[in-house]
Amino acid sequence: MSTDRTLPTAPCRTLQVGAITFEYRIVPLGDYVDDGLMIAMGHFAQEIGLPAAFRHFIQIEQKRVRHDPLDKLLTFFISLVEGCGYTSDINQRLKPYPALAQAWTLPAFAGQSAVNGTLHVLKWKHLQQIEQVFQFLFE
Repeated sequence: MSTDRTLPTAPCRTLQVGAITFEYRIVPLGDYVDDGLMIAMGHFAQEIGLPAAFRHFIQIEQKRVRHDPLDKLLTFFISLVEGCGYTSDINQRLKPYPALAQAWTLPAFAGQSAVNGTLHVLKWKHLQQIEQVFQFLFE
């Protein structure tokens, strides 16, 4: 049995324990996500066409500064799926994870203040458009 207590520096390491193989990868911290299920959900959302349906059915007339208005609305939707109780939670629970944003087809998550700005311009017609998205996806 080895008593070597140094940390591995190889980018990938495999450990065989009986019939189970564990694979460890060293990744940049920005690629790490606490909740891996959200990555899988993002890929599933892509598979069923949710981000594309958002972009097809919803038209928000708002100036794009750093993020597209639909990206901000999608960020809000993802925050609900993630279980954020407040939009301020977006800055701690979503924004630090670019790999999670990419799984949901976003270049990055918009911050809470940008998301709030988009939510404040929503009208009744936008709610009807959001309803169309889910009718299209689940019919």
